[in-house]
Amino acid sequence: MLCIPRIGAAAMAAALSLVLLPLQATSSINDLLSRFEHDSNPIHRAKLMPKLGDAEFAAVRKDVDDGDVPAAVQVLQKFRDQARECMKDLDALGTDAEKHPNGFKELQISLRETLRRLDALMGDLTRDEQDQFAGLRKEIDSMNKHVIRELFPRQPDTGAPAPKSPAQEPAR
Repeated sequence: MLCIPRIGAAAMAAALSLVLLPLQATSSINDLLSRFEHDSNPIHRAKLMPKLGDAEFAAVRKDVDDGDVPAAVQVLQKFRDQARECMKDLDALGTDAEKHPNGFKELQISLRETLRRLDALMGDLTRDEQDQFAGLRKEIDSMNKHVIRELFPRQPDTGAPAPKSPAQEPAR
């Protein structure tokens, strides 16, 4: 007879946590946004981007699941704007990202994860819904490539074919 109240209390706690989870996520987004907006240090702001991106993409996923694609697009536009602002502020510092990756690294992680999640999300959408996200995905991908070039400036340009080494030359 003692087991029934314990199971009931555990079930009640689990149900209550499921009800409060969306409230906690909203609080988390608001807290992270407040910290992001009030911090003037570009490196600190960029270090917030992975957590902020996670929280905002959870909101994007929820909006899409609820059938509110325009709201999801607005949240993703906000993320894009925050990432662009971080990128410009980090670039304005004039630091060598290869030697001092703080901020650049976190921003790149956030951009990469957002692209991965966005690709997974877009696979479940209709063509019209995908089109609403396509431009944002392209802009986020462009920022990601820019940050990667900052972090790894000595990488060969992917647009041009790599020079052939003597070992790759055909035998004559």
